[in-house]
Amino acid sequence: MVVQWLNKFSPEKERVQQFLDESAKDLKGFNVNNETFLVEILSGCIEYKPLLDVVVNAFYIRDGKHCIVSERNLYNVVCYLATFQLEELGLQQFSKIVKSLGGAKICKFLRFFFNVMNLSTWIKDEWSQIYDSAYVAANWIELLLRYSEVLCKSYFTSTVWQDLVNPTTKPEEFHLTVPNPRPVLIPEPVTQKKYSKHVPETTYKPPRLEQRLKEIKLKNRKKAEDLLLEANLSQFSCAATKPEHESTIRNEIPKGAERFHAQKIQGKKDNISIKLNTAAILRENVLYQRKMEQELNRIEHLLRGARDPSDFLDWQKQMLENDRHQQLAEEECRRLEGKLSYEEAIRSRQNCTQENQKKAEQERLEAATSLECVKHRLMYVEKPSSVQMSLVQC
Repeated sequence: MVVQWLNKFSPEKERVQQFLDESAKDLKGFNVNNETFLVEILSGCIEYKPLLDVVVNAFYIRDGKHCIVSERNLYNVVCYLATFQLEELGLQQFSKIVKSLGGAKICKFLRFFFNVMNLSTWIKDEWSQIYDSAYVAANWIELLLRYSEVLCKSYFTSTVWQDLVNPTTKPEEFHLTVPNPRPVLIPEPVTQKKYSKHVPETTYKPPRLEQRLKEIKLKNRKKAEDLLLEANLSQFSCAATKPEHESTIRNEIPKGAERFHAQKIQGKKDNISIKLNTAAILRENVLYQRKMEQELNRIEHLLRGARDPSDFLDWQKQMLENDRHQQLAEEECRRLEGKLSYEEAIRSRQNCTQENQKKAEQERLEAATSLECVKHRLMYVEKPSSVQMSLVQC
């Protein structure tokens, strides 16, 4: 209750005595001793707030970095009880209060506050700046140092405080509930199957526009082939000799040239007798015997059922020749296709230029007509009619 009152108190808005009177109204159902005790704690925390803030601020900076800032007034109350009410309450009553406020965090604060080094050094110096140093040392510091030895020996090392600092987990039974019986599921109505429509025949047929374009393309290709064939037949016609000019060419030949006959070149005779030595004769004999053995082996294989490979070799040669002719035909076909595509490109380019010329001519005519109209309008404005003159005179 004191912590709640301190959280509500704002010294800028209300006075201390008024706040104490309003807080005492909430203690009507309490005992008189308890009421006076709570009011005394509240007034003491407000009066000695600068003294308590020294300890609490240092605790938050050093050991209480992870503590909640909203519990600041709780540490103020504990510090006030340890400093001013510990001798009246006693250690047992004080320990009960500490356990009820949350033992672990309060124990951590008390260890920091009752540290002998802290009490005898900076706490004493800071309090001496607020109050008289002799009064601080005689009434507060000596009392706290005396109780710090007792707390360190009896309480801080006992199992009670260890349990508060490091609480052990206590297993609890599971609160299992009996599941409700499952309701009987209502069967879902069977939906009738919706038959899909048949795929239309137009899905598998190409569009008419595409067919028309293919027909036009085939016609153009046929025209280009005819033109190419005609061009190949009529090429180099200027260099071809005609039978009409043969008589004139013969007349131009001199008479002595007709009687001229080319003499045959007398070469060396092929059938020349060659004298063979012994080594050459032996080599020819060995070659002849080898050929005879090969022929005998071939005849023997034929007698055993083997076939003559000459037919297969002729067939293989013929097939290779056919492949070669087919390859040449394919190359010629590709060459002709290239020429056709070239002719088509030329024709399309010519058509494109003609269309552009027609469009340009049409735009020129439109520009000329619009210019004539503008001239007529200007003439009409510059030379007013007789009716306009009469109107002006009137």
